[in-house]
Amino acid sequence: MTNHPTDMWSLIDAAAARAPLTAATLNDLLGVSLSPESGRQTAGPARLGSKFTVQQVGTVSRPDGAWVFSYFDFDTPPCVGLDEVKGRHPDIVRTAIPSGHSLEEKFVWSSKRPWGVLNFGFRERDYCLVTVSLHSPGDWG
Repeated sequence: MTNHPTDMWSLIDAAAARAPLTAATLNDLLGVSLSPESGRQTAGPARLGSKFTVQQVGTVSRPDGAWVFSYFDFDTPPCVGLDEVKGRHPDIVRTAIPSGHSLEEKFVWSSKRPWGVLNFGFRERDYCLVTVSLHSPGDWG
């Protein structure tokens, strides 16, 4: 891929279009080199465009190479809230709520896709989108 996404929405769309994701796919998508770290491959930060940075990207596969999930962590000012995400992904449903241990915990809203599940994580303290993950069908996240 010669043109890397330049904003959060183009990144999410490009990742969803290429799922299931591999380290090579993410390297190509973001122009980074993922490196092994505690059983997963990670990289970051990755600057995309003039106003968007992925703080960390990672992917996890089973020992047999089967994809489990990939994620993108970011903190994009201004805050991207639930209404904006629902405007682009109206089928999302809430699938997880914070346990109450920290204001950094996340509410998760999810959408089933042919390749698995697209998840949007919103930080509890301000309900801003801070992570997006893509999970294989057997690993509903």
